[in-house]
Amino acid sequence: GRGVNMVPVIIGEGEVTSGLVPVSPYFGYSFSQTLYLQEEINIEDKMIQRIGYHYTGASPSLNLIVEIYLSHTDSVHLENVHSLANHTKVYDGPIIFTNEGDFNWVETDGFYYNNTQNLIVTVIEKKPGWDSPSDEFYVTELAEGSPVMSRYARNDSSPYDPSALPSGSSVSYRPNIKLWMGDVPTDPVVTLTPEALDFGQVENTVAKVMTVRAKNTGGGILSITGIDFSNDRFSVINGDFPVELSIGETFDFEFQFIPQEAQLEEGVATFLMDESIPGNKTVQLTGRGLRFGVLREGFENELFPPLGWKVVDANGDNKGWYRNVTTAPTGQTVPRTGIAAAGV
Repeated sequence: GRGVNMVPVIIGEGEVTSGLVPVSPYFGYSFSQTLYLQEEINIEDKMIQRIGYHYTGASPSLNLIVEIYLSHTDSVHLENVHSLANHTKVYDGPIIFTNEGDFNWVETDGFYYNNTQNLIVTVIEKKPGWDSPSDEFYVTELAEGSPVMSRYARNDSSPYDPSALPSGSSVSYRPNIKLWMGDVPTDPVVTLTPEALDFGQVENTVAKVMTVRAKNTGGGILSITGIDFSNDRFSVINGDFPVELSIGETFDFEFQFIPQEAQLEEGVATFLMDESIPGNKTVQLTGRGLRFGVLREGFENELFPPLGWKVVDANGDNKGWYRNVTTAPTGQTVPRTGIAAAGV
C-alpha cells in the first residue's frame, strides 16, 4: 500500500527562511516553480508519492489550498517559468503546515521519476485570504553565480491560471523539499486529463478540436483499445488503436466537435480497456451548435474578442473593446445589474 517501502529524499538543508517560496502566505495568491537536479535525487525505478516542505512561522498552523505539478526537464536553470502544458498535476487540495519542526507533506498521485532528467516542481496557492508576513519556509541559498533555479509571483487579486503563468521573479535560493519515493506498481493505472471538455459555441458544420491526455500512472502496460462516444457529434481524430502506454507515458487524443443543429450537445467519451484497470475512464463532453452565419454574444465573458467578433479601434486610442458593466455614453442606458455590454 501507499507508504510502504518509501525512500525519503531531502534536497536542501538550509536554515534561511523565506516568505516567497514555495508559496507566499502573506499575499492572497501565489505560485512558485523550482528546479531540482537529477544528481540531487538519483534513485532508480521509483515513483514520487509524497511531497513536503519545511514550514517555520508565527502561526502554529497554516492552512492552504494548493495545486502541485511535476515534470521532467533537460533544463539546468529557469530563465523563465516553464509552461505547464506538458506537466502532470499530482495534487489539488488542502495542505496543513505546522511549526513543529519537521516537513509537512501531502499524498500525491504517483509520478514515475526517470532518474535521467531534472525535476521541475510547481506549486500554485489559491486559497483566498491573507496570513502573517512571518509565515515562512526554510530555504537553501545557492552559491554565488549560480543560475536561477526558482521563480515566484504573488498578488492579492486572483489565483494564477495554470495555463497562463507569468514569467515571475527569480530568487537566489530554493525551498527545502522532501520527496517520498515509493515502489512502482506492477499493474497499470489510467489517468485522463481533463475529465470534462466544454467546446463552447461552434457554428454548425464547423469543426473544433480539443485535447484529452491519457497517462499510465501505474506500472506495466496500459492498453487503450478504443473510445466510445454516446453522441456522434463528438469523435476522436487521431490514435491507432490499441494505444499502449508504459510507465509514465502519455498520449494526447484529439477530440473533435462538429455540431449539425443549433442546440446544446452533450455526451460521454468512454475509454475502452481491461475493466480491472483502476482510474477514471470517462470524459464528459459539452458544446453548443450555432446556426451557420449567426453569431450570438452577450459579452458576459471576460475575454475579448468573443467568438466571431473583430476588435475595431474606432476612436484610435489603442484600447479596443472593453467589458462594460457600469458606464454608458450620454443619453444611453447603463446595462442592467449583472449584464455586461461592450464599449470602446
